[in-house]
Amino acid sequence: MAMTTRAWLLDAAMVSSTPAAAWLTQPHAINLYADLPSAAAAVAPWLVPATSDELATTLPLPVRFGVSLLMTELDLAALADHLRGLRYLRTTDGQVFYLRFADMRVLQACERAWPASRLARVKGLVQSWTYVNRSGAWQSFAPAVRGVAQPLGPVSLQAFEALIEAGAADRMALALDKLREPDLMPTQHADQFSRVEQALSFMKSRAAEGNGSATWEIQRAVARQCVLSDGRVLQDADFVALLAHEPHVEQIDAWPHAQQPASDPALRS
Repeated sequence: MAMTTRAWLLDAAMVSSTPAAAWLTQPHAINLYADLPSAAAAVAPWLVPATSDELATTLPLPVRFGVSLLMTELDLAALADHLRGLRYLRTTDGQVFYLRFADMRVLQACERAWPASRLARVKGLVQSWTYVNRSGAWQSFAPAVRGVAQPLGPVSLQAFEALIEAGAADRMALALDKLREPDLMPTQHADQFSRVEQALSFMKSRAAEGNGSATWEIQRAVARQCVLSDGRVLQDADFVALLAHEPHVEQIDAWPHAQQPASDPALRS
């Protein structure tokens, strides 16, 4: 019977200021960017032999997305070789990007955007690739997909754009965090993140109905109000009417129906 390798995959940039950073100094830890220029070290993915499941379950949001648990019949060195093959995402027109595969938010976007055939190449011969989700439960990456030992290969521009679109809510949540409002931390609270997703879905539906595509700044303002009102602002006919008249960001930010923070019990049904 084949031996099973259990290993943690860690994103150095995400865990650097947490207790998980100590795992990067373990004797058998493998820096998957070790052969790249030193400037890449700060965001390097690391592979560390796993001795327990406690590492991921004790981390807060969003740090926990920088930790995942892999199980495979490959030995640690072969697993590291497979993961090194995921470092770059190449497009068919010759562009090259880093693929932050140790950040599970990126793999979630891959799962939403790509077909099973491409996800199979990401998984390789990893039988189980799990992480702790926003709700604190263990979740599997592409559980219905059986991996194959084939290189990822270049992707079309359409597939690349689909990946960017699939990660829009994570980018928006980060943008809202950067506003540094005390009641606005969607990267750290699952309920607030769901409101960000709701707002972006709402704006996408409006665009599909012929209402025009809103700028990123307008979408951010709507997402902010959606989080602060616990979603109620999107049910406000006057607010929806305001959006139809191409408002400025300042008009959306000043909307009075969402000034109470979502943490206020009065806003909870």
